[in-house]
Amino acid sequence: MVSTGASGNALWGVLTIVAALIIVIVANEVLDRRRRKWALDMAAGDCMTFREVRYASTGIRVAVVLIGVAVAVHTLISAWPGTTSDTERFLFAILSAAVVGLCLLVARMSSVTEVTVAGVELRFRLGITIWRRHIPRDDLSIDGVERVGVVRAGGLGLRYLGGGRTVLTVSPGPGVVLRTRGGERTYVVGSDRADELVDALSPHR
Repeated sequence: MVSTGASGNALWGVLTIVAALIIVIVANEVLDRRRRKWALDMAAGDCMTFREVRYASTGIRVAVVLIGVAVAVHTLISAWPGTTSDTERFLFAILSAAVVGLCLLVARMSSVTEVTVAGVELRFRLGITIWRRHIPRDDLSIDGVERVGVVRAGGLGLRYLGGGRTVLTVSPGPGVVLRTRGGERTYVVGSDRADELVDALSPHR
């Protein structure tokens, strides 16, 4: 039988981890707002000609969080009766909290596209930036706009499809196809303002 004290300690452990994750997420949000303000200030000074931040739809974000909570609860319910020590229970509690935390980060995934006089910068974020690419303007060509769907891209987020092709999209919709001059790399960048992005990257800029 699981003691009340052990259950209470595990519960407090889970709550502590979740609270720490929430603090980290809030802190990142504050920093992200400051970065956005800095980016807008740069744009006002004509250093930046285009900037777009895209987030996953509300439905996808809610679904990801609910899946994480369901998996965490199922893990605790199924594994808890078989544990024989407080250490095992605490480890399962940490695992469950980690699952929820990971899903919270995935729910906050976003893509950032910035165009400056020097080129285009692409970023993929899960609360914090985990992937970044800068493509110089003189090494860049535009290869049109195509529809980017979940099935075709193999999912949402940052997708490597082989053959030097990378898709960056957090929601279905138009994607601007960017190629390096040598043809080694292709980036399909999801955008709700595809025409503006193409215009910002056009040679006359």
